[in-house]
Amino acid sequence: MSNTKIMQWKLLVFCLVLLVIFLVRGVFNSHDEQTLKEMRIIMGTMVTITAHHHDVGVLSNAIDAAFKRINQIDALMSTYKEESELSLLNKAKKPGRYPVSNDLWNVLELAGRMYQQTDGVFDVTVKPLWDVWQLAADTNKMPLKSEIEKILDGIGWRHIKLHSDSKEIEFVSESCMIVLGGIAKGYAVDVAIEALRDNGVQNCLVDAGGDIFCSGVAPDGKPWKIGVRNP
Repeated sequence: MSNTKIMQWKLLVFCLVLLVIFLVRGVFNSHDEQTLKEMRIIMGTMVTITAHHHDVGVLSNAIDAAFKRINQIDALMSTYKEESELSLLNKAKKPGRYPVSNDLWNVLELAGRMYQQTDGVFDVTVKPLWDVWQLAADTNKMPLKSEIEKILDGIGWRHIKLHSDSKEIEFVSESCMIVLGGIAKGYAVDVAIEALRDNGVQNCLVDAGGDIFCSGVAPDGKPWKIGVRNP
């Protein structure tokens, strides 16, 4: 075989290799990561979910599942919804012992640990005090000192007990009520991330008005970037 023909064959093989590479790259490019960002107003704030996955159907379903879980937490723990599980507990006869859902139990357990770790600074039993100051803001009238002191006597973790064997909460005092505004949103973000992962999406970010959870990497393959506004 002449050198010319050999060169022609080499050129043909080289072109075929390039064609194969081009086709393979085309196949992989058809499976490039898709990024979705969805925002909804839940729990009194803007909740944003950003996630990426090569299958947009998987991505969409996972984001829907995450928002569904956040709505479930809101329906359980909102003090603004009269029929929420928490609102019904606050209106229940006291003293008394009542079963709670798994989600509410998880948050109450965490709240109890936070109460201990902060020496009582983080206290979800401040609902009566919360209500008094909310009324003061609405009426532009300061509450009496004696009224505040009376309310403070009924506040504190000592006024409730958690029974882990039956997942029940026991209200020891008549006036004890709970507000979860300082913890429920963070828990909702946690379960939203769990829902995304359970539905096949590992690379995601959930932001609920500043309560943020980052999982995996950002769409550019680098770590997620978050920041604190100054001021």
